[in-house]
Amino acid sequence: MRIAAIALTVAAAAADSSGSHAAAYYLLLGAVPVTTVAALAALGDLVEAGLPVRPLSLTQTIISLCIAGLIVVTTAARSGGLLSGHVPRVAFSALVGSLLLYVLQGALAGLAEVRHRSQPRRHSLPQADRPLSRAA
Repeated sequence: MRIAAIALTVAAAAADSSGSHAAAYYLLLGAVPVTTVAALAALGDLVEAGLPVRPLSLTQTIISLCIAGLIVVTTAARSGGLLSGHVPRVAFSALVGSLLLYVLQGALAGLAEVRHRSQPRRHSLPQADRPLSRAA
């Protein structure tokens, strides 16, 4: 879901930069439910993980929710200027903000992956092969 949201947002930014503001609007209109579902999935994963909350998971969820909000803002701001071909500044700013948050989210995910790979692996024995502890 997250890949589709990123693809729609990047495609909208590309359409916007080429002057096709109507196409950008419709791409963003499609991105609204996709980014909302991605944000709700991140929130669901956070709740399902339980306590204690990992700070990186919380940060990723907050970023996802902010991206969904920015996509709604940029889409709503564009709807008024669709016929005139004018893109309001707030719409442009919200689109750039959502793209920057995607970059931040990717950087945090990459950092977490690097940190995870650098930790030594612990090999645990299967349940049947573990020695029994004896009560004294």
